[in-house]
Amino acid sequence: MTSTTVRRPWYFPLLLLGFLLAWWGLWFMPYLREMRNPSFQVGQPARRTVVAPRKIVFVSKNTVSPGETSQVAAVSPDTALFLEHRSRFVAVLEVISLLRQAEFLSEQEKIQDLTLLEPLNLSPEEARFLLALPETSWKRIRLAALALFNFLIQRQDLSTDPQILRDMVRQRLPLDLAQREQMWVERLVLPYVQAYALYPSAVRSQVRVYQPGEVIIRQGETVTPEVYRVLQELGLVVEAQTLTDLIWDKRFSFFVLASWSLLWGLYVWRTPVMWLPSRMAALVIGFLAVLAHVRLWFPLVYNIPWVGFSYPFALYPLLVHLFFGPWAGVMWGFPLLFSGLVDHLWVESLLTYHTMSALAGFVLLNKPQGIFEYLKAALGMTVVGMWVLVGYVPHLGVTFADVSTWLPLPFFTSMITMGLTVFIEYGLSWLSGRVTRLHLLDLVRPEHPLLRRLAEEAEGTYQHSLAVATLAEHAARAIGADAFLCRVGGLYHDIGKLKRPHFFTENQTPDMTVSMPSDPYRMARIIREHVFYGLQLASQYRLPRRIRDFIAEHHGTTLVWVPYVKAVEAAGGDASKVPIDAFAYPGPKPRSRETAILMLADICEARVRSQQPKSEEEIREIVRDSVNLRFREGELDLSGLSIRDLRLIEDAFVQVLMGMMHGRVRYPKAPREKAEAQRSRLEPSVRMKSPEEEPTLIAPRGWRIPSEGKGK
Repeated sequence: MTSTTVRRPWYFPLLLLGFLLAWWGLWFMPYLREMRNPSFQVGQPARRTVVAPRKIVFVSKNTVSPGETSQVAAVSPDTALFLEHRSRFVAVLEVISLLRQAEFLSEQEKIQDLTLLEPLNLSPEEARFLLALPETSWKRIRLAALALFNFLIQRQDLSTDPQILRDMVRQRLPLDLAQREQMWVERLVLPYVQAYALYPSAVRSQVRVYQPGEVIIRQGETVTPEVYRVLQELGLVVEAQTLTDLIWDKRFSFFVLASWSLLWGLYVWRTPVMWLPSRMAALVIGFLAVLAHVRLWFPLVYNIPWVGFSYPFALYPLLVHLFFGPWAGVMWGFPLLFSGLVDHLWVESLLTYHTMSALAGFVLLNKPQGIFEYLKAALGMTVVGMWVLVGYVPHLGVTFADVSTWLPLPFFTSMITMGLTVFIEYGLSWLSGRVTRLHLLDLVRPEHPLLRRLAEEAEGTYQHSLAVATLAEHAARAIGADAFLCRVGGLYHDIGKLKRPHFFTENQTPDMTVSMPSDPYRMARIIREHVFYGLQLASQYRLPRRIRDFIAEHHGTTLVWVPYVKAVEAAGGDASKVPIDAFAYPGPKPRSRETAILMLADICEARVRSQQPKSEEEIREIVRDSVNLRFREGELDLSGLSIRDLRLIEDAFVQVLMGMMHGRVRYPKAPREKAEAQRSRLEPSVRMKSPEEEPTLIAPRGWRIPSEGKGK
């Protein structure tokens, strides 16, 4: 038996075409907008802020005077004046830090080394005072000095006048520092700025270095030719002016790859769940909503270094994975990543980062059994994200110190992603009736109001449901179906018997027996109505639609056999005079492997409990006959079960039923005298020395009586 052919609705091609057009429109909208009205044009205000994603060394090509040509020619990006002075200043700060922490040097040796630093030219008193600074104060001084130095040496209006330079330094001193700390910032920065200002301005203007995270241009500022060249190097200026140029652009390759992967996935994994119009519409709307947000809003801020790593791209793939399976998450999630990050400055790094994080979530969140699984997945995504960040440090062109400030981002991003996943998953499943693991965990609780009612008002049916749930769970696990779903469906499949519990034999006791009506039509109506009433209770208690399928399909379209036989006998043996519809369950037939397994578990458990087989061979014969009966009746035609699946289900049923029906060893009755003697030998005897004395316990051999105060 093979799975049935998936029938797609007639309007499905139109839905797919509309989705592709919307997707491609969102993809190319930023490019077309840039072609018509570029974000960056020389002499025009910038439409958005741009931040350097990595260290950028820019060499200006301004015209200089003939006398300075030789000096300009000596400057190159590798030996740039800016980099040289900045490296010297950073090295001096590092030397001071090392000398402060060096335990193998005496104080006099440290002072001597500090006084040799040029162009600081510290006095011995200044060196001694610098060594005595608290570590926290020195860290503030060091950071403030480095930031101030970077700002000043990038200014084009540096003067060679020492007093003017001193005033410039003092105007930029951080106000949150103490007066003593401000003094030391000025003392460290001023000599190096003076040395840098002595070089001709034409030479200094040749090199411009942008550090990671530094603003290149702010929104509204005028784009200069130098800034325009930097933006060109970053690939932020749209060069393509025709559609042909755009097709030959590397971004079009990403587009072809993403389109092919999604269309190929839609063709290969065309399951009934995926083809349902409502669910396909949910996938399409979610995909386009996230993509629109990324393509229209994200470009305004995505060149800020930490934003790209903190965006919860894994949210949509994880939700698709939880609702439709891991392959659907891959099929819809990765094209979304390609589409959203195609023109990002760090496209390769971010694709690796978010792809690896999403895969970690897929692996660790496969059929979660509790809220701990979500927390474990978040921690796994955090570890993977940090690993990718550290691994891509050389590629990003930043130092480990810079990336260390980004390391908390994977943790917060993973926690926010997983929190939104739980919230949206539960909300969507509640609105759509789509069952999720969180719903199943809630439904399987014995304290659930409906299960508690079943246990109190129909105890026999409750025990029958437990047995059927166990059978279905083991059989589903044997063929790779959803075992947890089968267990929950088995617990609720007969809740309709709560309407008339004592009409069913499993709920009858010797002192409470209710006879069925003698009229076969009325008897059939009472038996059949437990399906209708079960669906009413499921709707009243807001059970997911997937659980309602177990209630509706666990009898399929089979006949209520005993009333039907009586009706045929009453009609003189002429079956044509008996309307089949009056004795057939409403159905439908099982439309999934899980509901078909439950149907087989229901009939096998009932027949085995009724016939009370004594051996494994008898149990196997009953199980095989029950499975073959449902197969011949055509009840399994829509289930997707194969002949091999049915054989595995039979073996699982027999194994579980053998455990349920096994006998106990009969314990022989011991003579009363022998039992009393055995009890007296085991119990400690009490011997009273005198009425005033405490009783003395005499323990049997091998017993140990704890002493007073040492516990039991």
